[in-house]
Amino acid sequence: MNSSSGYALGNNEEEARRLESQAAFLEDLTEDVLRRAGVGSGMQVLDLGCGVGDVSLLASRLVGATGYWELTEVLPRSRWHVGELWP
Repeated sequence: MNSSSGYALGNNEEEARRLESQAAFLEDLTEDVLRRAGVGSGMQVLDLGCGVGDVSLLASRLVGATGYWELTEVLPRSRWHVGELWP
């Protein structure tokens, strides 16, 4: 376990890139799971512990302009990375 963050896989740029690559590989499957869970236009979505924000980006597309999504992350580096994705 990474002692500085408490996250077993680390909290650095290399890990953020690994998570981005994983998210890209699983994007279609993840979107399918969200749709099957009923996430759709106009819904409200809360993503706690959003990591680098990839699932939040999918949810935001599914809820569209009439929906609302909120995300939060406790690890500072992840929050910085999410800020890069969400200008």
